[in-house]
Amino acid sequence: HGTNDMLNFLAARRGYCEQFAGTMAVMLRLLGYPARVAIGFTAGDADEDGVFRVTTEQAHAWVEMYFPLYGWLPFEPTPTRDNPTASHLTAPLPELPGTGQGPDAATQQGGRFQAQDPRLDHVERRFGIGPAARLQLEEEEPTSLWPRIVLGLLLVLLAIGGVPTWKWISRRRRLRRASSPREAVLAAFDVLEERAADVGLERRPEETLLEYEARLRGTITLRDGDLERMTGLVTRAAYGSDDVDAAEARLAADALKILTADLRRHAGRGRALVGAIRPARD
Repeated sequence: HGTNDMLNFLAARRGYCEQFAGTMAVMLRLLGYPARVAIGFTAGDADEDGVFRVTTEQAHAWVEMYFPLYGWLPFEPTPTRDNPTASHLTAPLPELPGTGQGPDAATQQGGRFQAQDPRLDHVERRFGIGPAARLQLEEEEPTSLWPRIVLGLLLVLLAIGGVPTWKWISRRRRLRRASSPREAVLAAFDVLEERAADVGLERRPEETLLEYEARLRGTITLRDGDLERMTGLVTRAAYGSDDVDAAEARLAADALKILTADLRRHAGRGRALVGAIRPARD
């Protein structure tokens, strides 16, 4: 999620798809090529009925690079990941009669070189560019737009439902993975910051813990002592020489629940819903 994470990733040579995709995109941009990181899902797993089940376990990040005439083409930098959106760019090239093999194989026609890579037709059709797309348009019968509209609406609804589910799972996992009371307190405060950011009350980069506490106290109506208790615990956990104990970690968890309810009550149903479906900010 930042420069230090990429440097650590390059040094350790280990990481998640976020580090592989983010670092590749930065390297492409340094070379002057338009590149972006795409976030979505892989294909999922087929059950015995042949239906693919896609869950948050298939959440994935990859890279798209812009090519004139063809638009944004996907690339899969993460090893061992099977990304169907990039399969046409990674599949082996077939042997073509009389042309050799590889992307350089071409024939001379009418004073112009015409590539014989069969994947080119796939790319042209997919992005609506070139003679392959024109040929397909001539061959296909006109179809109704309603199925595409319905499919688009279903995908939008899937995305809207997937974002809050992904955020809930990610935050719950972070709280459960805390291996010590100190880590539990820090994780509780991180989750509190994210939930406050969902309703437009994110912590500013220049704010200290006490400054952030004062701003929240002056903005929303809070129950007595929970925010101050949370701030004191996280200050000790982050900067103090004395470690916090298990009882104090439970106090931080209880304060997180109460403060979350206070934030939702302050935001109202509409604003809370918008915050829930909005992707988490870095």
